[in-house]
Amino acid sequence: MNQQSSLVAAGDSIEHSYGATEGTLQLPAALKEGGWAGVFYILLSGIISNYTGILTVRALYHREGLRVKTFSDLGHSAYGLTGLRFVKYFKHLALISAGAIFILLAAINLDALSNSYFGFQDHIQLWVVISSIIVFIPMVLFKEAHESPVMSFFGTFTTVFVIVIVSVLSVIRYFSKDFISPPTTLFKFFGFPVSISSIFFAFGGNLLWPEVEKGMKNPKDFDKVLTLSNACVTLLYMSIAISAYLIFGNNVLSPVLLSFQSSPILDTAYILITLHVLLTAPILLMSVTNEMEHDMCKNSSDSQEFSIFGRSVFRGLIITASSATVLVLPNFEKLVAFMGAISSSILCLVSFYFFCLNQFL
Repeated sequence: MNQQSSLVAAGDSIEHSYGATEGTLQLPAALKEGGWAGVFYILLSGIISNYTGILTVRALYHREGLRVKTFSDLGHSAYGLTGLRFVKYFKHLALISAGAIFILLAAINLDALSNSYFGFQDHIQLWVVISSIIVFIPMVLFKEAHESPVMSFFGTFTTVFVIVIVSVLSVIRYFSKDFISPPTTLFKFFGFPVSISSIFFAFGGNLLWPEVEKGMKNPKDFDKVLTLSNACVTLLYMSIAISAYLIFGNNVLSPVLLSFQSSPILDTAYILITLHVLLTAPILLMSVTNEMEHDMCKNSSDSQEFSIFGRSVFRGLIITASSATVLVLPNFEKLVAFMGAISSSILCLVSFYFFCLNQFL
C-alpha cells in the first residue's frame, strides 16, 4: 500500500483480504458438507485467524529496531533459505488456486447470465476459456499490478451486497406460506475435511497482514482494527451460511446464488461478482508470476529480466495450466478449496507456530 491508510481504509483492506465475496458464496455448501456443526467451524476459524494475525504482525518486530517486511521474509528470518522457499511454495499454491477459482466463478456467473438473457444452455467450458482470456489480457499488457483502494472498496461493497441479498431472500422465503423445511444434518464426520477447509480458505488473509499493517497511519492500532474487522467478517459469514442452509438444507448449491431463481437483483449480484473476480484474478496471478520471474532471473547466469515475449509466454503457461485444471478435474472447486485451505493452514498455523517458536524462544 503506497498511501497511509486510515483506520477505516485499513479495516476495509482487511475485510477484502479474506477472499470475502468468493469465500462467502461457498459457505452454505460448507454447512451442507459438515452439517450445522459448520457454524461452530466458522466461529472457530474466525478466532484462530484473528489470533494468528495479531501474532504474525508482532513477530515482524521480534528484533528491536528492525521490522521484517513480508510473510516470506518472516520465514527467511526464522529458517533462512529453507524457510523462505517453504513459504513461497505454499503461498504460490494458495494464490494460484484462488486465481483458478476466480476464473471458474466468473465462468459460472457468465453462464448463468447468458442462460437467463439469451437462453444459452450449459456452456461452462466455453465461459472458462473466455474468462481465462480476459484475465490473461492485463497479465500481458502490464508487468505488475497492485490493488487500489477503489478496488478494495468495490470488493467489500460487493461482499456486503451479496450477503444482504441472500439473507433477505432467504428470510422472505422462510416466511412464505408454501415453505417446507428441507433436510439438514447436525454433523457429518466424513464431510468435516471439505467443510472446515472451505471455511478456513475464506479466512485466508494472514499472508497480507504485514502489508496492511505497514500502510496504516498508526500501526499500533492494527490489533484492534483486525479484531473489529474479523468480528464483522465472521458475523457476515455466519449470516449467509445459516440463512441459506436453513432454506435449502442439503440441496444448497455452490455458489449459493445458483440455488435461487433468476431475478434482476440476483443478476446484479452476478454482474458485480463477475467484475470483481475478473479484476482481482490477474492481480493474484501476477503477484505469483512476478516473484517467480524475479527468482528465475536472479538464479540465471546473465541475471537479466524477462523480455516482453518471454514474460508473456511464461504467464500464458500459468493461465493455461490453471484453465486446463478447471476444465479437466471433476469437483474442481472442492479440490482447489481444499488445496488452498491446506496451504493457508500450513502457512498461517503450522509453519507460523514454528516461526514464532524460533523467533521468540
